[in-house]
Amino acid sequence: GAGGKVKRVMSRIMFPNVWMYPIPDPVKRFQNTVKFRVPTNITKPEIRNYLTSIYGVNVVDVHTANMEGGKKRVSTPAGYRGIKRLPDWKVAYVFLDQPFTPPK
Repeated sequence: GAGGKVKRVMSRIMFPNVWMYPIPDPVKRFQNTVKFRVPTNITKPEIRNYLTSIYGVNVVDVHTANMEGGKKRVSTPAGYRGIKRLPDWKVAYVFLDQPFTPPK
């Protein structure tokens, strides 16, 4: 009705410009968990829809963490030039109901 809140429905399925790739997780705390590096602007429901529609896996839960980009010292043959800031990135821990091996 008029003046009421509009509920946003997350039903986008097409992901033409989304990239997600698995990264190694040396400390595997939970079974059936896969760690992905994802774009910083993607949301948890979009990650869930992406994996369900592309790979056909049943996603139980998604946790995300925004990682701050590091700093890199920049030097040239003429001398020290300063510090360059590397871009920020995002990690998604995806909990699945069964083991999953990502394609290579």
